[in-house]
Amino acid sequence: MDTDGFYKNFSTLIDLYPRRYRAVLVEALESEIEQLQDTVRRYKLSIIKENFKENGGHAVIPEGWTELEGFAFKGCKELKSIALPSSLKAIGTRAFEGCKNLQEITIPSSVESIGYCAFKDCPCSEGMDESYWKERPVTEEDDAWINEILG
Repeated sequence: MDTDGFYKNFSTLIDLYPRRYRAVLVEALESEIEQLQDTVRRYKLSIIKENFKENGGHAVIPEGWTELEGFAFKGCKELKSIALPSSLKAIGTRAFEGCKNLQEITIPSSVESIGYCAFKDCPCSEGMDESYWKERPVTEEDDAWINEILG
């Protein structure tokens, strides 16, 4: 995609609106762009999930991903190993929970945070900080976040 052309057209579109409406338009368009990026990320993750089933249980998260969202691979019993990119900064809550055959994972040094129970019920959790796999009480913040995701 030609991003320079996109932003040039975007800028031209904004210039057509009176000044008082521009901030509102920009905010609305930024929100739409974020939603599209989220949809694309989820679609890419679904493709990765399809491919690892056909690839002997091995998944590869491509370079450029900075966050693996919560519940991303939860319950994927076919997952045996996963390669994480050096660009990854965060692994979400319960991202690999219940991946009972996940034996091999190397967490890159770029990862700054790992969510609670990210590796609960995973053989690969041996030797990891227990907060990565041990259950904890659910907080109101967790409930709100889960309800937002589930709708």
